[in-house]
Amino acid sequence: MHLVLDAGNSRIKAGLADAGRIVHALRIDYDRAEAPEHIAGRVLAALPNIPVDRAGLTSVVPPVTGALRDAVATRHGCPTLVIDHRVRLPFTLAYETPHTLGTDRLAAAAAAWALFGRDPEGVPHSVVAVDAGTAVTYEVITRDGRYLGGAIAAGPGLTRQALRAGTAQLPNVEPTLPTRAIGRSTREAIQAGMMFGFLDGVAG
Repeated sequence: MHLVLDAGNSRIKAGLADAGRIVHALRIDYDRAEAPEHIAGRVLAALPNIPVDRAGLTSVVPPVTGALRDAVATRHGCPTLVIDHRVRLPFTLAYETPHTLGTDRLAAAAAAWALFGRDPEGVPHSVVAVDAGTAVTYEVITRDGRYLGGAIAAGPGLTRQALRAGTAQLPNVEPTLPTRAIGRSTREAIQAGMMFGFLDGVAG
């Protein structure tokens, strides 16, 4: 059994995989003020107590990276492969600063390339991968298998936090899709800006 972990800025996703198929998955939200060891303990405790012989991890929060790696070693006695630009990838990196490339971006690009880089006839295609979390990332892989880079933008939740923290009177509004693009109230206007701005960014 393999354990796969994805630690984002506000949420950790974990799954147990057998023969390439996810057989159990969960998501756990956390606060950055929480102790990394406590976060890792909550994640491992929420998973079924099944023997694991291999683990893989992407993480954009270094303290959580170490805590998860240690927790996996303690519970399962196996090492954790932390994904970064030095691992073997299914494409070549044409990125100017690969050491700064987020592991979440690499994983998203690798998955998109593996799933959609070729059509059923085996013809290669360029791929754009979009991953929407606290930040929204866009990754571009050319049809000849070169990772060019992409873009990073604030996700709807982060946009909401910035509006609330940076203004005196704007209300805290849930990032839900409004029924119209022209807000007829301040609440609707904020929702329209957050959500349609996000969707337009994805659509390009």
